[in-house]
Amino acid sequence: MSVIVALVSKLDGVAASDGRTFGSVHLVNGVAEGQAGVSSDEFDKTFSLDNGRVIGAYCGLMSFSGATVAEHIIHMVGTIPQVGMDFSSIVEQVKEGMTAMLNGIDDCEVIRSCRGIDLLLVAGRRLTRRRHAIASIRFLPVDGVVTTEVDLVEADSSQPLRYYVYGEEQARPAAVNVLAGDSARNTDAQFLKRLAQGAIRAGIRAAGPHQHSPDKACGGQIFTKRTYYP
Repeated sequence: MSVIVALVSKLDGVAASDGRTFGSVHLVNGVAEGQAGVSSDEFDKTFSLDNGRVIGAYCGLMSFSGATVAEHIIHMVGTIPQVGMDFSSIVEQVKEGMTAMLNGIDDCEVIRSCRGIDLLLVAGRRLTRRRHAIASIRFLPVDGVVTTEVDLVEADSSQPLRYYVYGEEQARPAAVNVLAGDSARNTDAQFLKRLAQGAIRAGIRAAGPHQHSPDKACGGQIFTKRTYYP
């Protein structure tokens, strides 16, 4: 498991993650044979589309069909037109495309119950610096079929700082506590980055063990991306 954060003010956005990943385990009738070991503490679960016009972070299934989840999304979206496309259309494109891909994985590669992904995307609503928003897309395996839950929140005058957190069950509330406890009025990109890093750091400290390992589910290097509009 992991801990990921997305954080936006009206003019800036940041995504952050821990860097820990685990090797796979062989399941027999749903029971693991052996333990999963830490495969990396330097796996970047954040990504950037079109030099920062859209950024994101993900946890859950890390890779499939020869590519990471981030690489699949980058290939799926491609080059974003300078005009004529808004954030909602990219969210829909990723939702539909990733759902089809997850449902099409060979059962010998990833069993259906392990195809869940929590994905956070961040951008300006019109893919400009104004009106930054977070899109949460959850890909959930239900009765052998991947379905989706989508939510979108936007920073505005009533809520100048918005955030979303996903991850391991003990790491997530610890990260939320850092974000919910912030009372600073500063909302520029550098402040958001420091706040997101603090939330990930708290999540790593609080994380429990991996489902199939005595090692902590979260850890390693902290990665961040920020939106950028020239």
